[in-house]
Amino acid sequence: MLAVMVLGGALDIWSWQVRARRQRAESDEITRYLDHPVGRIIPRFELQFRRSEMGDLRVGGRSNLPDGTTLEAQIYAGGVLVAVDYPVTVSQGFFATRPLLQRGKPFALASYQARIRATFGERWQPPTVLRVVGRFGERLEGPFVRRSDAAPGAKLEFTQDFVLNQ
Repeated sequence: MLAVMVLGGALDIWSWQVRARRQRAESDEITRYLDHPVGRIIPRFELQFRRSEMGDLRVGGRSNLPDGTTLEAQIYAGGVLVAVDYPVTVSQGFFATRPLLQRGKPFALASYQARIRATFGERWQPPTVLRVVGRFGERLEGPFVRRSDAAPGAKLEFTQDFVLNQ
């Protein structure tokens, strides 16, 4: 009986050591991946614009950015910034601004430009997003992504013109 107990204890210790080694190896692999992410993400956007009867504007849409991505929505009229919403968060592939006013007044029926912006780095995005796109957005590529030697972190800017006619 004593021999069985000793053997059982030895097996428990051995299995615990094997599990600990596997967990360390998995942790090391995740750390290596985060340091050098693979693959690429080309950001895509589909925007919708809705003006209420009161004249406030909501900008919403779809994106392939990871859940939790923090965006900034800016609205321009004739090159002049007239409304901003931050933070706008991607959730299940969708995002939407709060009701926006044009410099405190209802939006007029006219032509505008929407800019959706984001900066990728620890200061601007949550860790869950950076695990997907890389610590500084290294996996992000495409026409809306810019990088600068002056500051770390990819910068994303998507621009779309639109007309409010009703």
